[in-house]
Amino acid sequence: MDRRAFQGESVDEVWLDEDPSRDTDTIYGECLARLAATRGRIIATLTPVLGLSPLRKRFKERAGQQCSEILMGLDDALHISSDQQAEILARYSEAERATRAYGSDLQGEGAVFTIPVDAIKARIDPAEFPPYYRWLWGSDFSHGGMSASAHPFAAVLLAHDPMSHTVFVVHAVRMHRALPALHVQTIRAHPCWDAPFAYPHDGNRAADLATSTSFAGMYRKLGLNMRPTHATFRDGSIALEAGITEMEQRFATGRLKVAAHLTEWFDEYIGYHRVDGLVHKVDDDLLSATRVGIMDLRFAKPLGPNGLFRRQPEATIAEGTDFDVFNITGE
Repeated sequence: MDRRAFQGESVDEVWLDEDPSRDTDTIYGECLARLAATRGRIIATLTPVLGLSPLRKRFKERAGQQCSEILMGLDDALHISSDQQAEILARYSEAERATRAYGSDLQGEGAVFTIPVDAIKARIDPAEFPPYYRWLWGSDFSHGGMSASAHPFAAVLLAHDPMSHTVFVVHAVRMHRALPALHVQTIRAHPCWDAPFAYPHDGNRAADLATSTSFAGMYRKLGLNMRPTHATFRDGSIALEAGITEMEQRFATGRLKVAAHLTEWFDEYIGYHRVDGLVHKVDDDLLSATRVGIMDLRFAKPLGPNGLFRRQPEATIAEGTDFDVFNITGE
């Protein structure tokens, strides 16, 4: 049955059994049209084997506002005994098990990160951080130049504890179809807006062809404390897989924690997966900003005496020593 089967009179309710996202632009659009006159509602019951599909994204983005979600799994099937549950779980591959049995979004060939979300969530109050913590923004630019872009702008604020080498993601900004001036205005609303701002290598691309101004230069002119060069590892490399490995090792050892209220960040984390062995670079803006910040973590700075970063002098190694006793310059 194609789109034409859904054309006809107005209805009060539509119930979709399984996800029509392979044809969302037509079938789902027809369902919405059937409800236009009645202001009715749509119910969808499905196993999310298509992953974070357009329909799933639509519902997640409107959760708690225009829609709600009820998650059900094997534990809710009271007619199935525990022995039968174990037998059912054994039928599925490890990649499918959480989807088939508990309703988690299927992640292509497998999740990039395997550490459970609850293990990296943290109740964070930056006001309680000691003054020696260092601060840094990581970013992922939109690709629309001086105009609003369909690709989101993303930035995360990192706090680094140099004693335990732990990084905390304390704040996140992701903005769709907004101009750079609004990006900066939003960041400046945060008390730590003036922390050093790390950016990816494509920040050197021209954002304004008329003046040859780069993305980084544009944000610098708008007032952000941009790093003088794009983010790199200590050896000068910028490899994506190296950044993912660094994040994964930090997750595994408890040295990368994320504030529990950053729901958009966790949505990206849950949906981050590979296709044909490669990282699927879609809906990963906040994760990319986090990776960029970690690459440049050695340039994070403590708060200055006036609560500003630009006024904080560069840290130096103690006179008479040839090594960094207190790890002042980074890890």
